[in-house]
Amino acid sequence: SADRCAMASIGVRSCLATSGSMLLSAQLSAIVAFMLSAGALAAPQILGGPSSLWFTQIIYQWFNTGSNWPRGSAYAIVLMLSCVLLVLAIMRIFKVKIGEIGR
Repeated sequence: SADRCAMASIGVRSCLATSGSMLLSAQLSAIVAFMLSAGALAAPQILGGPSSLWFTQIIYQWFNTGSNWPRGSAYAIVLMLSCVLLVLAIMRIFKVKIGEIGR
């Protein structure tokens, strides 16, 4: 009982209350990290060479070469949604719940 009072005095209760927001932040960070790794521009250029275009290179071209921001944005959203769906599908296959990721 003395340990619980000591833990409450140093803010353990508030830490438990914010664990939900920390979990959401961890999930969003994982999605962003996966998108960055899926969208790396150096790997397609090195592996594919100038003759092949990967999806990330097409997005890059719409933004920079074509100056077509609406189309580049639409392609980027398609990439983001496909990454999120892929992560959720893999989590479902391996029976991992979203709440278990932050632990």
